[in-house]
Amino acid sequence: MLMVNEVFYSIQGEGLRTGQASVFVRLSGCNLHCGFCDTDHAAYTEMSEDEIVDRVREVGGPCRWIVLTGGEPMIQPVGHLIRVLYEHGYKVQLETNGTVSLIGKTQTKPQGSPTGAEAWLPDHLTVSPKEVEPQPSVVALATEIKVVVRDQDDIDRALRSDWPDVPVYLQPVDNDPKVTELCVRTILEHPHIRLSAQVHKWIGIR
Repeated sequence: MLMVNEVFYSIQGEGLRTGQASVFVRLSGCNLHCGFCDTDHAAYTEMSEDEIVDRVREVGGPCRWIVLTGGEPMIQPVGHLIRVLYEHGYKVQLETNGTVSLIGKTQTKPQGSPTGAEAWLPDHLTVSPKEVEPQPSVVALATEIKVVVRDQDDIDRALRSDWPDVPVYLQPVDNDPKVTELCVRTILEHPHIRLSAQVHKWIGIR
């Protein structure tokens, strides 16, 4: 059973997959305590993997992309859920702060339709590091790095030189105009970095 905060259908408004229809499965609970977190961790419903798939099908219809977010999904046993979603033909994006190691599960993305106890890694892994250092084994598997920016300390975190060769995004917290200006200045000085504004908040959807 998993603690599920909500399941809803919308458009991915952040990062590399911006603009794509997605069903969001938001899990409750986190191992960090970020002041800008928008999840009510006290509110959740315990659901089995099959119940989650039924709910995904109900709200998302033909949409095949699922986003597992939180909170921190990796503190719950999401591996079996990902395998079940694969079995039903879905693609999975997992958003994590990167602090929970993946060592001991698998370090290579299975090809084709994953099978077996270790074939669970997502199609798209978003690592969003916070103030706690992410695990190198998790960062190495990232599809993208997304740093939520509040101030210069977060900018400095994003500009570290040892990220893997994947897109690195600055995401201004709550689309704050002053923070957005800081992010834009940084990107103009460091053009390998990208901007991830929260498009869904701009256009008034979830």
